[in-house]
Amino acid sequence: GVYEVENGITVRELIELAGGIRGGETLKAIAFSGPSGGFTPAILPRGAWPRKIQRLLPANIEQVNILDLQMHINYFRLWDLMLGAGIVVYAQDADLVDQALACLRFYQTESCGKCVPCRIGSTKLAEIGGELAEGRLTRSELEELATETGPITELASTMASTAICGLGTVAPNPLMTLLRFFPEEVRRYARP
Repeated sequence: GVYEVENGITVRELIELAGGIRGGETLKAIAFSGPSGGFTPAILPRGAWPRKIQRLLPANIEQVNILDLQMHINYFRLWDLMLGAGIVVYAQDADLVDQALACLRFYQTESCGKCVPCRIGSTKLAEIGGELAEGRLTRSELEELATETGPITELASTMASTAICGLGTVAPNPLMTLLRFFPEEVRRYARP
């Protein structure tokens, strides 16, 4: 649906306004800007917070329930979260590997092909997502992909700094956030 609400409404209030999560299930993840922003987990552990937020909030707060976050562009900027376009809510039974692959394939087909970083990069991301979903990657290969200096981060950085348009900067986000925030879900797809 389409909802127009005041700045500052919480994520929980918006989801309730939209009818809640299907079947009364609990929230697993949310994409605040559609696939462009990637997947934000329902519970955001302190280690995943931007440093500026870690300094602002008391040390005894170990995690934040994303449902309690106020939806205001300035707050989202502080949290390094995107806000805009469509918001997608994923219930506990959602397969985020499947969802990430669908997003990666979407970006691959949406690339106009004019710039090489986006054309090649979005294709490579979709290939990696396909290998993950088909169970062709080992645990060690998946761990390498998830590192801050791994090939996904390097590819994302190259795409962001050399792509002609914004598509190249956001195309890696579904896979990057999947690997960062949902390692247990990714491991279920690992080849023994």
